[in-house]
Amino acid sequence: MDQAQEYGEYLEAVSRSCGVFCIDSLKPQITAINEAISEGDSVNVALIGRFKAGKSSFLNSLIGRDIMPVAALPLTSVITYVKYGPQDKAEVRFGNGETKSIPLNELADFITEEKNPENVKQVTRVDVALADLKDYANIQFVDTPGLGSIFKHNTLTSTGWLPKIGAAFLSISVDHPLSEDDISLLRELENYTPEINILLTKIDLVSSKDSVEVARFIRQQVSRHLRKELKVFSFSIKPGFEPQRKTVFDFIMKSIAGDRFRKSKEIISHKLRATISKCVDYLELALSAADSAQESRQHLSGQLQQERRNLSGIENEIRVIATDTKSRLREDFYERFQGPYSRLRDKLREELKDQMPHWKGTLDKTTEIFREWLGDALTKELEAVSDEMGPKFAEEYLTLC
Repeated sequence: MDQAQEYGEYLEAVSRSCGVFCIDSLKPQITAINEAISEGDSVNVALIGRFKAGKSSFLNSLIGRDIMPVAALPLTSVITYVKYGPQDKAEVRFGNGETKSIPLNELADFITEEKNPENVKQVTRVDVALADLKDYANIQFVDTPGLGSIFKHNTLTSTGWLPKIGAAFLSISVDHPLSEDDISLLRELENYTPEINILLTKIDLVSSKDSVEVARFIRQQVSRHLRKELKVFSFSIKPGFEPQRKTVFDFIMKSIAGDRFRKSKEIISHKLRATISKCVDYLELALSAADSAQESRQHLSGQLQQERRNLSGIENEIRVIATDTKSRLREDFYERFQGPYSRLRDKLREELKDQMPHWKGTLDKTTEIFREWLGDALTKELEAVSDEMGPKFAEEYLTLC
C-alpha cells in the first residue's frame, strides 16, 4: 500500500472537518502533508535559526564549496532548495509564475538583502541542483531566511514555511546560546516533525571546555522545557574541526538519506497525527463554545423578557423627559436670542435698503430675488449666532441630561 492510500482516508476526514467548521489555520498543514505524500520518499532537511547563526556556511561546508551566499546583511524572504542533480544548475521562480535559469554565481542577486532589498524582484523560491550532493540523493536541503533580523519579512517567510519541514536542524551560534525564542520555535517544530536536531555552530569562538558546557546547557534546557532529548551537534567550518563536521554529515547521510523510506513515512505520520490532534482540539473547543452559547442564549432570553415588561414604563419616562426638555429648550433659547435679535433685525433692514434698488423686474421676479437674498442673509447671520451661543448652550443641556 502506498502512502496516498495509507493516509488518504484520515487526511480526507480531517480536510472535510476543517472545511465544514472553517478551521482555516490547519490548511497549511494539510497542504504540507499532501505535498510530502506526493514527493514520495524525498525528505526536506530544513536549516532554521537566527540571522548569522551559520546556516548557509553549514550548507556550503556540506557541499564542499561556497555556493550559498554568506551575506553580511540578512537574507531576503526567499526559501532556497538545494538537492542533488547530475548537472549544476539554479532556477529562480517569481511571483508571476515565471521561472529563470541563472548561473550559480548569480544567486546573491536574488537571495540577499543587499542585491534584492525587501525582495523587490518578487522571488518566491530558488532551486539549486548540485552534482556534489550525490551522496545525499533524495534529500532536499532547505536554507531559510534568518529569524529575528531587522527585516520582518525574513521571519514571516521562515515561520510560514514551517509546516513543510521534514527533518529540522535548529542552528544556534555558540556565542548566542539557547533563548526563549529558540524554545518557542522548538515547540512549534514539534507540530511538524519528529526529527528535530540542534546544530551548535561557530564553536571555534570558544574553548573546547566551554563548547562542551554550552552543549550541555542546551540539552538541559531542552529537556526541561520540552520534556524530551534532542541531539546537539557541535560544528565549525574552521580547520581543525573536521571530526565534528564528519559526525553531523554522517548522521544526515546514514540516518536520514540512508533510511529515507522509513524517515519519510515517520514524518508524514507525525504531521498527520499532529494535524488530527489539532483538529480535534478545535472541534472540542467549538462544541464547548456551542454549549456555552446555548446557556448564554437562554439567559439572554430571560433578560429580554424581563426588559420587555419594563419597556413600556421606560418609554413613557423617556417621552415625558423629552417633552419637558423640548419645552424648556424652546423657552430658554427664545429668551437668550432676544439679545442678538434686535441687532440682527436692524442689520438686515439696513442691508435690505442697500439691495432693493438693484432689484429690477416684475413683482414675481422681485419677490423671488427677495426670498433668495433673505435666505442667504439669514443663514449667514444665524450661523454666526449659532457658533457663538451653540457650544455653551449645548453643554448646559447635555450636563443636565
